[in-house]
Amino acid sequence: MIITKIVNLDDDWDAKLLEFNNWNIFQTSTWVTNYQKIYYPNAKSLGLFIYEDNSLVGLIPLIKANLYFIKVVGSPIRHSLTPFMGFAFQEGKFETCFNALLDYAKSMKANILSLTQGELFPNNVRNIKYSQINTYTTSVISLLQTEDELWKKIDSKTRNQIRKGEKNNFNISFDISPEIINSYLELRTILYQKQGMEYELSNRFLLNMFNKLPKKSIQLLTIEYENKLISAGVFLLFNKTCYYWDGVSKAEYNKLCPNNVIQWFIIKWAKSNGFYWYDLGGTNTPSIAHFKKGYGGITKEYNSVQIFRPEILSKIWNYWKQKTIKKNPRLNKD
Repeated sequence: MIITKIVNLDDDWDAKLLEFNNWNIFQTSTWVTNYQKIYYPNAKSLGLFIYEDNSLVGLIPLIKANLYFIKVVGSPIRHSLTPFMGFAFQEGKFETCFNALLDYAKSMKANILSLTQGELFPNNVRNIKYSQINTYTTSVISLLQTEDELWKKIDSKTRNQIRKGEKNNFNISFDISPEIINSYLELRTILYQKQGMEYELSNRFLLNMFNKLPKKSIQLLTIEYENKLISAGVFLLFNKTCYYWDGVSKAEYNKLCPNNVIQWFIIKWAKSNGFYWYDLGGTNTPSIAHFKKGYGGITKEYNSVQIFRPEILSKIWNYWKQKTIKKNPRLNKD
């Protein structure tokens, strides 16, 4: 017998989450509640427990929002900000959990259900009327290899760029002091203004995560050259995974290859600190994919589905999606 229970996102939520092998930082109470407050301040964040025969087999954080006359429930609603917020579940129980979510959405008369998940959806999802499924990719490196093996899997061009970068007198360090964070955010602002793009991942959200997440869960790796910040990357650390979340650099210094140095540095650091995986994040944009795949990772797919009631809402959703892409062309997977 399947039973669902709505709960608050609190310390008990995180304790239950950590019981599952496939949990991630995007599902934690701190992440979800701050995401909701910044991007959907009039919405509500909640958690859904799924029980089978009185045993907890899965859970999922949800954002519940009313957009004018449209009821939306999502996890997440904007996948690019927080891509893997979907279910944590017992092995073999994903379909059970997904069907329980469908029943919950139906009971609350949701017009749009949005879900992004690291696993492939069961076949019955593709048979649901008025649904859209998008496949996204990321590049993942297994750190359960020797450093020499990791180096050999990097393509020759990228290895040359790393060597070139390491010859420079870079000062590379982890630093999440307020001064360095502010310098990083200023660098982001300049970069986006030059490219004529609007933020999808805002400075406000980044700053909030630096302030709210445990220090063991987020790191800012910076490169300074001639006493100037020229490149930086933000990394999330959870469940034996190091995740590349955001990065910027000064374009005029890119010829010195600081971004390549940062990537090789974090790979070695994550391995030496006991992490099993390094996830470089989305690879749907060709130029970004070319850079990330140079480090020898494997391509992993994850899926996003939206289910609409009635069908006309799919046109509104797609219009909103294209409007967002226009403001930030890097979100266009094509």
